[in-house]
Amino acid sequence: MHLIVHLSGGAFESKLGNDMLLPQGLSAELYDLFTPPEIMLKCADWRGLSDQECYSTWNGGQGAIVVVDKKNVQKFLDLAEKFEVEAKVAGQITAKAAYNVAIKSQFLSGKMIYY
Repeated sequence: MHLIVHLSGGAFESKLGNDMLLPQGLSAELYDLFTPPEIMLKCADWRGLSDQECYSTWNGGQGAIVVVDKKNVQKFLDLAEKFEVEAKVAGQITAKAAYNVAIKSQFLSGKMIYY
């Protein structure tokens, strides 16, 4: 593992993007995050929050992001399953682009969010 980031509201931009990736000249493309819990989806709808506001307020149902080499992905997924931790490939780390973190939202719009 190269990196583990515990996610909370705003952590995609701050902890993952600004604190971890930006200093290394890297970006993250997160195109397959977990679907947010039903209560988050309902609260977002009730409050009229944009998808970006949702990810700034909550983690969207993601507990943590773990970065591993591509060759070790299956080994990591097997270990997660062994310990009954739900895990999947959410995206990839890339060379720095015009953003630090790009998220395909799993909230209401499903649009891309860029930090």
